[in-house]
Amino acid sequence: MEKKGFTLVELVIVIVLLGIISTLGINLLLPIFTGYTDAKIKDILYNEAKFLAERMEREMKYAIPNTFADLNGDCTFSDSDYIKYATFRDINYYEKISKDTIKLIDNGTLHVNDNITIYVTRCNQYYDGIRVYEVIDNTTNYQLNKNIKKDSPYERLFLINEDRIYKLIGTTLYWCKNDDNNCYPFGNYIKSLSFTYNPGSRWSNARIDIKMVLEKSDVSITYNHSVHVRNVP
Repeated sequence: MEKKGFTLVELVIVIVLLGIISTLGINLLLPIFTGYTDAKIKDILYNEAKFLAERMEREMKYAIPNTFADLNGDCTFSDSDYIKYATFRDINYYEKISKDTIKLIDNGTLHVNDNITIYVTRCNQYYDGIRVYEVIDNTTNYQLNKNIKKDSPYERLFLINEDRIYKLIGTTLYWCKNDDNNCYPFGNYIKSLSFTYNPGSRWSNARIDIKMVLEKSDVSITYNHSVHVRNVP
């Protein structure tokens, strides 16, 4: 029995049909693969944003009340990609002995060269040093380097730890300690960042609203987070 192979026409038809099928298959599968890749990237961006927001919130909980400011030193600001504030190491309560001398009424301790704040109600009172005091003698009570500008009605003082700064350069968020020259990379993929400070009132805490847009490989997400902070000095 004579065996016959494929004719040239039949081979061409088969090749054309295979091409059509493969094209249809690619068109059907490509959105699936693209969707999967986009979902993975969004997951990476979401986790990055969540980590950054939660880390900033933990640190802002230790902010000295009313020390939040933007790059220009404004105490009330919105849509700024730069924010700074002072952190405290301890909170103590005091009794005023004289214009420049206090004693603590709890079990706290202050050391010579410690810096404290008393009743900061505006950020410039901290950054201009108006209500910042240095302990110069702790032999009996605590003598300060100048007279107390205004007493705290709550008889409360904050022992200063350090200043913190978050700022965006390019697509990288930086964490800075005490000044703009001591900074470390803190977060990536950030297309835009804004901090808005709402000072609150006597009956409500201050609030920092954080908005981040993160982008990677043309995939982007928007992440919003609010941090409630002390505003009673």
